[in-house]
Amino acid sequence: MEIHTLSDPARFAQAIRDLARDAHQTVRHSPSPAALRRLSRRIEFLAAALGDRRGGPLATWLDNLGREVRSAAVHRAGASRRMCICA
Repeated sequence: MEIHTLSDPARFAQAIRDLARDAHQTVRHSPSPAALRRLSRRIEFLAAALGDRRGGPLATWLDNLGREVRSAAVHRAGASRRMCICA
């Protein structure tokens, strides 16, 4: 997907809906690090495509989704490490 293809409002809206669906499915089902990286890249890509509308509610949603994906990545990384209960 290229940014210039998102100048069409219908394509941009579809890309947002696809991202929302994929993010919901991925984050809920024990995501792999690669899946989280792909989601993160899509979020950044769509945020960049917003251009001068960066201050609106869609930008806020993308920022929040990005935080949720990063949180899932940190949680996933923590779950894969062995915990040492010392002391």
